[in-house]
Amino acid sequence: MWLWWLMACGTPTPEVEPAAPVVATAPAPAAKEPESPAVLAAKALGKRLKERLTGVMQAEGPVAAARVCADEAQVLTAAANSGGVKVGRSSMKLRNPGNAPPAWVATWLAAGSATPWTSSEGGVSRAILPIVIEPACLTCHGDKSGIPPEVASLLAERYPNDAATGYAVGDLRGALWAEVQKGAP
Repeated sequence: MWLWWLMACGTPTPEVEPAAPVVATAPAPAAKEPESPAVLAAKALGKRLKERLTGVMQAEGPVAAARVCADEAQVLTAAANSGGVKVGRSSMKLRNPGNAPPAWVATWLAAGSATPWTSSEGGVSRAILPIVIEPACLTCHGDKSGIPPEVASLLAERYPNDAATGYAVGDLRGALWAEVQKGAP
């Protein structure tokens, strides 16, 4: 009987160190480089234009959105060009001739790449960000037969040499671009 007691109660069980928890560790992510001033400027222009355009499209419809592009997009772009910062948007298939690309952007567009491009040399930061067609873009940039008649009429009136139609979702529409001089805000 005492053996039972000894086994059950009398013999202290040895303290066992709990096993250290196994923790899977991944290598620390590489520090992300800050975006260049040109990338930030191009993104800011793209955000400003897209927010304005989509807000009007949702609130007032496609004709009002087409008017925003015709009447406000150039003004918003011009307002972003100051103090050593030049920004714009362009395409190989222009709607507005005022959006003709600088030579360095034309080279990227001609290559047909949808990969962002950046450069920083000689005190100038440059960036090109692709504009890719999304479903809402087709209202004004899709196949001509699918563009609502009232939008087509406005486009024909404002842009008699419009080449910016015939796109499908996922197509490269063009690019946002920026060129920022060193020391620019």
